[in-house]
Amino acid sequence: MRIFVEKEYDIIQPLTRQAIHWQEAFQHGLTAPDKAVIQIWNDPQGEVVREAASQGYKVIYSEASKLYLDCGFGDPRGGDEFWCGKMKNWNTLYTAEPLANWPADVDPANMLGGEVALWSEMASPTNLDWKIWPRAAAFAERLWTPSESTIKRVYVHDRLSTHRERLVALGVEAMQIEPKYCRFNRAECIGDYEPPVPTEHWWALSDWSECKNRQQTRQWLCMLKEGEDGEEVVVVPSLCQGLERDESYAQTWNNDNFL
Repeated sequence: MRIFVEKEYDIIQPLTRQAIHWQEAFQHGLTAPDKAVIQIWNDPQGEVVREAASQGYKVIYSEASKLYLDCGFGDPRGGDEFWCGKMKNWNTLYTAEPLANWPADVDPANMLGGEVALWSEMASPTNLDWKIWPRAAAFAERLWTPSESTIKRVYVHDRLSTHRERLVALGVEAMQIEPKYCRFNRAECIGDYEPPVPTEHWWALSDWSECKNRQQTRQWLCMLKEGEDGEEVVVVPSLCQGLERDESYAQTWNNDNFL
């Protein structure tokens, strides 16, 4: 390993580039903070993250117990225990926090970000799409969401399930993350569910036919305004359903509350 690292530095130094090493190069003392970024993959307790950060390294977070997407099918040799045997669902990726073990006295900007990994030991072109999507999208949102965010997980579930439908419509063989029934009957599948409050970022649609048209192109959350006596019924399914309105997603708002 030392010979490889030294030759690597000889190549990239004239290019004014910085190497990215897996954590083993750091743990064997083969690198320095001014020469390399450390990508950490095997650190479930956060000890390597803390040590690298304290020594001034910039870090990329790729913790295998949370972010390795090829895992999940047990030991290929038939054993009972295998380090890559456990499946990571979308919620595992969404709760993977790169700064969870970051020292308080070290600039968090030195945590450059995170990267999911999918290795060919347990993946091939025949299962690539569904191993990556939509789980990688869950971690992407985690990375650009403030760590102190208190977004209700059920709303993330809604968006991810919708995004999965969008990917499938584009020809991506994305993994199904829930029974289809639950997409349109969320309150029956998840306790204490309340439809999200509309915001200015959602589509405001003038009639149901427009909602149907958007459904055909797999656009974002749809809303329908209609009603009698000045009331506005806001329909907020995760994806507009076509011909029938789903009353379980309907909620009445007055003019002051709508958008």
